[in-house]
Amino acid sequence: MSKNLLEVYKYVCKTFFPRFDLKKGWTVKYSTDKRYLGYCDRDNKIISVNKSISGKDKNALELLLIHEMCHVVTKNYHGKEWQKRMSATIKVAESIDRFDLIEKIRAEIKFYAGGVVYRAKDIYNMIEDILIDSPDITFNNLINYISKNFGMQPEEFLHRYKRSEIIFKKYHSKF
Repeated sequence: MSKNLLEVYKYVCKTFFPRFDLKKGWTVKYSTDKRYLGYCDRDNKIISVNKSISGKDKNALELLLIHEMCHVVTKNYHGKEWQKRMSATIKVAESIDRFDLIEKIRAEIKFYAGGVVYRAKDIYNMIEDILIDSPDITFNNLINYISKNFGMQPEEFLHRYKRSEIIFKKYHSKF
């Protein structure tokens, strides 16, 4: 693990999540998985950071770690609880004059709060349309494709659109 990544992780935890116990077994590591910039793996207590972020400015890494730490402490995807915890980090940033980071955090919250909300019916119709065009697609490939287009992890997508597999099986059997 890069010393810089570990140092920034410890700084983010100490500054923005002071009650978080670093001894709880959570680790941070670089990843080369191109599906995400950051990922919070709750089962294994690992925050993965895409290696491509290492060449960016320090604020980008701090923002990404703040984003992922909000997942750790809220056990929520990008919903209201996560957004509220992200907002709390703005207050901390203001208190330490990190105005460079404040706007980035606000933009991150706005991105997830202000996104277009699709009704489940629209998503399920989309699944049917994709199956018409690509009848041999697997369920995992379908979910990876759709979730990526909506800026979600597959787990988040399936959490939000719980009937996806039922709809897939129903329409997949027709083709």
